[in-house]
Amino acid sequence: MHLIPPSLDTKIGRSLASRHFPPPTASDLSFDPHAEGLKDEELRFFARNGYLVRRDVIPAELADFARRFARTLCPRHFQRAGRNTWRGRIRDRLSMLGMRRRSGHLKFRENVRDQRWLYELVANNRSVTATARALLGGGVQKPEGVRGLYSVFPSGVSCDKRPRPDTDSHPFLLGTATYLSDVEPQGGGFTVWPGSHLTMRWGYRTTAGSQRTGDYHRRLYKMAQMQPAVEITGSAGTTIFWHHRLAHGSSFNLQNHPRHALVVDFSTEGIDRLIRQPTTTDPWREWAIQGEPCID
Repeated sequence: MHLIPPSLDTKIGRSLASRHFPPPTASDLSFDPHAEGLKDEELRFFARNGYLVRRDVIPAELADFARRFARTLCPRHFQRAGRNTWRGRIRDRLSMLGMRRRSGHLKFRENVRDQRWLYELVANNRSVTATARALLGGGVQKPEGVRGLYSVFPSGVSCDKRPRPDTDSHPFLLGTATYLSDVEPQGGGFTVWPGSHLTMRWGYRTTAGSQRTGDYHRRLYKMAQMQPAVEITGSAGTTIFWHHRLAHGSSFNLQNHPRHALVVDFSTEGIDRLIRQPTTTDPWREWAIQGEPCID
């Protein structure tokens, strides 16, 4: 089977083809489609809304290659059952469930962490790391590997269903989700509740980490009732950066193709201290953002 499309028959493509999805070199992936750093209005947008979007972070041919790899994670019996529906039970990080039971959501974690080239696509991408430094300041700590490859397949769910919000509780500060496929409205897009990071941080006892307060869920669902969600659409190669306390989820996929995204987390060197430090009134003490809004 020829795994590399003709458009990838380049230095990068030959490197990838040397074994079955091996890691490219860091130099191969030093793409810089944007100026390094962030403009003041971008920093203010992130501070107020808790997320930021950058386009064309990964070239289309590499996003296509990663998308082809994502398909290899699904077993042979997993197949399209109709224009907008897939069928078949599949095991991932969540459990062994059919598509409808899981509303099309798949999380591949442990079985992709040995794919170093996936890590290189994001963690050693100059546009991504420059944005992380602009938000977190000095001492940005790269992850040891990717969090996972997350997919949302069309599963026949009702168009009336709405995504449920959640916040991450593992220790990190800045999340990234990079689309490996084009994402249209109601296409499984990464969905955020803008500004929720400023209130949901009070649902945790510490600056980072998993110690939720007793009223966490009350805060979460009160926020979701008052704050409309925003589904982020974009072409393959789009990367969303989000604050670790931002409420987020994925929309249900009503289109006719799956959405694949690569998720990688960033922290600072003081993350071990932050998981013990009580939540403070200054939400940007550990960030490069100063003097921005604080909501108690």
